[in-house]
Order: sequence, then C-alpha cells, then structure tokens
Amino acid sequence: KYDDPFRNVVSIMLNRMLLDKAPIIFGDGNQKRCFSYIDDCIFCLEKMLDYPDVNQQIINIGPDEEFTTINEVAKICSNITGSNLEPIYRNDRPKEVKEAMCSADKARKILNYKTSTSLVTGIEKTFEYIKNRGAREFDYTKLNLEIKNSLTPRVWLDKEI
Repeated sequence: KYDDPFRNVVSIMLNRMLLDKAPIIFGDGNQKRCFSYIDDCIFCLEKMLDYPDVNQQIINIGPDEEFTTINEVAKICSNITGSNLEPIYRNDRPKEVKEAMCSADKARKILNYKTSTSLVTGIEKTFEYIKNRGAREFDYTKLNLEIKNSLTPRVWLDKEI
C-alpha cells in the first residue's frame, strides 16, 4: 500500500528525479508561485492556537518576498539532485492561475510571522528527506478524485503521468 502520496510540485519533482525520471510541468512553466516550507507554516498554526481572537479569520502565510516560476523550481531541483533530464511539458490545466501570490502582512502583524526558510533551503531539506527515506514510485492511479466534471483535467481522469 502506498501510504505517502506527494502533495506538492517540489516533492513530486525531486522524487521523480531521484528515480531518474524527468519532471512533468503543466503548461509552459512560467506560472509564478510562492512556496512555503512546512516549518514556517507550522510556526503560524501553533501561534494561532494561542490567539483565540483569530478564530474565523483568513490569514495568508507564505513567503511573499520570494516568487518563482515552476520552470525555476525544476532548475533548482535539477541542480540539487544532479539530474540533467529536461522537463516534460503537458497541456495547461483548465483555468490555470498564472500568478498565485499572497500577502503575509496580516500574519506578520498578528502572528509575528517571518519567512525563515528560503526556497532553495526548503528544496534542499525536502531532497534530503526523500533521499534518506528513499524515492518511491508514485502510483497516480490510487488517488481518488472527489470532484469530476467537464473542467477536471483529462490527465487526472485518465490517470496518466
């Protein structure tokens, strides 16, 4: 039984590269994102437990000072793993957001949030974790889709990667 499905683009890319498989990028890879390392997120979640007045508030946490493209993430992962495999590009996902960014101003004000882990350091730590645990084949067919409609990407329905 596969009990550790990857849930983010960084760990999926690193795992594939460790298995000597090229990373897969949907669209042209120029989509911009903010990537948070888990420790920075946990810091905020723990702080929220101490502040009952933040109940039912929306608070963005994330490194709003560091935006990067999916292509750049692939390059960083390639450098860290020593992989020279060129990414495989697939069609854009329907309604793909080209720039997904947040403002962590409220988290800084209320929770004293600050980004402690840079993108490269977070990718290095994730690489070390996957390398030490061992890269695993990802069985995409075992993930159940909760919502299936006309906008669901074909690759998700066909279970092809």
